[in-house]
Amino acid sequence: MSLYLKNAKYLDWQTFEISVGHLLVEEGVDGSVTSVPQIPAQSELKTDDRVIDCHDRLVTKSFGCGHHHIYSTLARGMPAPKKIPTNFQEILTYVWWTVDKCLDLEMVEASALASAL
Repeated sequence: MSLYLKNAKYLDWQTFEISVGHLLVEEGVDGSVTSVPQIPAQSELKTDDRVIDCHDRLVTKSFGCGHHHIYSTLARGMPAPKKIPTNFQEILTYVWWTVDKCLDLEMVEASALASAL
């Protein structure tokens, strides 16, 4: 299946300029998003292809964040910090950097195994 985004306003991820045009979204492991000069005629589309008119819409890449700090699995049951953090800098200082200083190779391996369950 291919998805065509017609008349899409998007941030060109190569030039960082706002562009208006047509995008082709391909699914699968080798999927991609590419700019295309025109949308194929209806008779040229495959039966499962889809065209969406994005006029007056802003199209962006996903803002999903799938990352994970694997070693945080070691924080369960950790005693409370000496000072309760009130901002991000203090969270780093009193929680995560404290954990970082205690990690050794065996602990990192254990956290990777625990988070993979």
